[in-house]
Amino acid sequence: ALAQHFGGIYENGTAKADLGIPIRVNSDINSPSPRATVEATYDQIIADLMQAKGLLPAMPDLKSRPSKAAVMGLLARVYLSMAQYGEAGRYADSCLQLYSKLLNYNLLNTGATVPFSQFNDEVIFDARAISTNSPLTRAKGKIDSVLYKSFDIRDKRRAAFFIRNNDNTIAFKGNYSGVTTAAFFTGIATDEMYLIRSEARVRGDNISGAREDLNKLLENRMETGYFHPVVTTDSKELLELVLQERRKELVSRCLRWIDLRRFSKDPLLAKTITRQVDGQLYELKVGSSRYVFQIIREAMLLGNYQQNP
Repeated sequence: ALAQHFGGIYENGTAKADLGIPIRVNSDINSPSPRATVEATYDQIIADLMQAKGLLPAMPDLKSRPSKAAVMGLLARVYLSMAQYGEAGRYADSCLQLYSKLLNYNLLNTGATVPFSQFNDEVIFDARAISTNSPLTRAKGKIDSVLYKSFDIRDKRRAAFFIRNNDNTIAFKGNYSGVTTAAFFTGIATDEMYLIRSEARVRGDNISGAREDLNKLLENRMETGYFHPVVTTDSKELLELVLQERRKELVSRCLRWIDLRRFSKDPLLAKTITRQVDGQLYELKVGSSRYVFQIIREAMLLGNYQQNP
């Protein structure tokens, strides 16, 4: 998460020079921790995960504990953030070979205040982003109306994920952590893995494999009798569908920012992001330095770090 907020976006041509985050690999409190390059940052993340996967069981006794499947899933996510889609797909596949269950949303009480239980069948590793007095609570956080309207009325996620506030705005309730607070699920789950593998497959010209993954997910999301499989053979159209479903499926998983960063470096996907709040238009332009957060002043002074642009 720190690398996604305070480190540069991974690009093959500039990763050796762009600034990442400080890396500490020893316990000496007097040892300086300078900012590493983006390449060194991701190299360390991947090396740690590679070491971990050989030390863990395939699946844990409790889903709050790490496992080989969880490591494979996180490697898939890391490589996706680096736009290394072949590796992302390979590790998503390795994860799904170990665990591949999907929930049939038709069997859920989608009208419930908390439709999903903790450690549900899709969860591989349970982790949460916890924020005190978060602006993303149901009372404060508002779902983008364009996103909400993108869900078909027969899509069970529409009822499972969202709830209408008293002021007619839309809030998120579809938390895989099984709680009503803003402790959003950020762990590893099979739905994300199917989408990563599907995206990697379509980018690798495996159109039938990409459709198979996407259709398997959607068949478990649409109301019984209303699922219509994706049949397109056009790679561009299929990629658009996969990315659209990724946007819809992974709401409030703290993954959208990762996607926006990698899309910003893709000539086919880069675009200015706009939001209108209280009559004020806000823009995040292509190539903006705002894709990398400023380091707080206290950390700058303690670490003598170079500030982000």
